[in-house]
Amino acid sequence: MAENVTRLIDRLPDRAPRPELAARMGIGDKTLGFIRSGTGNPTLENIAKVAAFLRVKTWELLVPAADQAAEHVPLESEEAEMLELFRLASPDMRAAMVASARASLARSSDASMAELIQRLHPTHRKRLMELGVINESAPEQSPQPDQAEPRSSVPKAKHD
Repeated sequence: MAENVTRLIDRLPDRAPRPELAARMGIGDKTLGFIRSGTGNPTLENIAKVAAFLRVKTWELLVPAADQAAEHVPLESEEAEMLELFRLASPDMRAAMVASARASLARSSDASMAELIQRLHPTHRKRLMELGVINESAPEQSPQPDQAEPRSSVPKAKHD
C-alpha cells in the first residue's frame, strides 16, 4: 500500500506539504506518514479517505503495483490546474465543467479544432477517440494567413 500511495501522491500536480495533504484527505498527518512509510496499520475508513482523495478505488491502494500498468503522461501546468479544479468541484459543478468544455469544442472552427487535436499528447488523443469525443481523422486545417491568396498592394481606383 505504501508504494501505491506514495506513487500516486508524487503524481499530484501540486506538491503540498504532508500536513496539508493529510488535512485535504481528512486524516491525521502522522497517519499519512505511517501509511507512506508502510509502518502503520490504517483503518479501512482512513484507507477509503486516501483512495477518495487520490481518485482511485480502495482496493487499488492495497494491490501491489496496481497503478504501474497505466502509462504516465506528464501534465502541462494548465492541465494540472484544470484537473485540480475538477477534483475540488462538486458533482454538479463537474457536470457543468464538462458540458462547458464540450460546448466550447463544438463552437470552435475546424481549423482550431484540428490544431488542438494535433497538439494533444498521443495518449490523450487515443483516449478521446476511444471515448468518441473526437474522430480518428482530424478535420482538415484551413490555409494559414501566410498561405492565403496574395492580395494586391495597389489600391483600387475610385469611380466618380
